Amino acid sequence: MSKPKYPTYIHTFEGEGAALFQGHNLDRAMVDEEVDRILGEAPIGFELQIFERHYIYKGNIKHCSRHGDSWGCDEDGNDYHGHWFEIKPTDDSRCHFTEAFYKRTHDVDPG
Repeated sequence: MSKPKYPTYIHTFEGEGAALFQGHNLDRAMVDEEVDRILGEAPIGFELQIFERHYIYKGNIKHCSRHGDSWGCDEDGNDYHGHWFEIKPTDDSRCHFTEAFYKRTHDVDPG
């Protein structure tokens, strides 16, 4: 499995889709534009959340339930695939990522 190109779509541990960018302190206008392209417009009642994180990518995993916190995904035990793992903060810029996703911030009146 090859490393993703950025920005890219990821499925987060919380079950949300997110746009992942390499780097910290990114231009907000560029992030907003790419999020619209990757995730589409925010649904009503959701707002864009942006977090700077530290990750490593492991691209040759078959039994993901044996890694990290013993969680697994739909591909667990099937084909080789990749996962992102959050790590402690580091000065290594290769591990600096910005994650953007839509989070529900208020309920919407169905009427």
